[in-house]
Amino acid sequence: MTKPFIVVTGTDTGVGKTLAACMLTCHLRAKGMNALACKPFASGGRRDIRLLQAVQPGCATDEEICPYGYELALAPWVAARLAHRRSPRLALVTRHLRDLSKRFYPVIIEGCGGLRAPLGEGYDLLDIVQKLDCAVVVVAANRLGTLNHTVLTVQAVQSQARKPAKVLLMGVRNPDISSRSNLLILRRLLKGCAVLEMPYLGLRPETAAALKKNCKKFEKALARLVE
Repeated sequence: MTKPFIVVTGTDTGVGKTLAACMLTCHLRAKGMNALACKPFASGGRRDIRLLQAVQPGCATDEEICPYGYELALAPWVAARLAHRRSPRLALVTRHLRDLSKRFYPVIIEGCGGLRAPLGEGYDLLDIVQKLDCAVVVVAANRLGTLNHTVLTVQAVQSQARKPAKVLLMGVRNPDISSRSNLLILRRLLKGCAVLEMPYLGLRPETAAALKKNCKKFEKALARLVE
C-alpha cells in the first residue's frame, strides 16, 4: 500500500528529481489515484513548478504546491537570508503538507537540492521526512561520484529517519566509465534497498508526449518505486 507521502530527494541538485516526481505522478494518476506532486521550497525560478503543474493541471494552485519560492539559486535558507526574508517554521511546512494530504493521495514531495540542504532555520528535508508517514525515493545521476553520495543519502534516511528508501539511478547524456558498474555496485552496497535504473531519456523528457510514452515504457520500474 502506498504511503500518504512519497518524498523525492536527490544526491545533488540537477540529478533528475523533478522528472522523477513528474513520472511518478503521471504513473499514479494513470492508475486512478488522486496523486499530487508538490515542491514546498524552490530556488532559482519557477521552471520546476511549471513542470509539476503540467502533469496535474487544475488540481492545485502554484502557491499550494510551492508556498516558499526564492529567486536566487541557492539552498532555500541561504536564499531567504540574502533576500532578508524570514524562513517558515518546520511546523508550518509540515502542517501545509498534511493539509494537502486531506485532499490528495498520495502527496509526492520533491525536495530542493540534496537531503541535507538547509531549507529553513535549523531544519532540512531529513527533518520533514522524520515528521511524516512517508517513503523516500533517492534520485541519483548515473555518473562518477554517485556511489558515495547515494550510500550516504540512503543511510541517513534509513538510520536517522527510519523510513524506507529506494533508489532511482538516472541515465546521463554523457556517461563515463562508472556508468557501466554503478547499478551493480549500489545493489551490493545497499542490500535490502531496491535500486532501479532508468536510461537517459533525451533532451526534452518533460514534454507531455515524452512523459506519457516513458511512463508506459517504464511502468514496472515506477510501480516498484511506489509499492
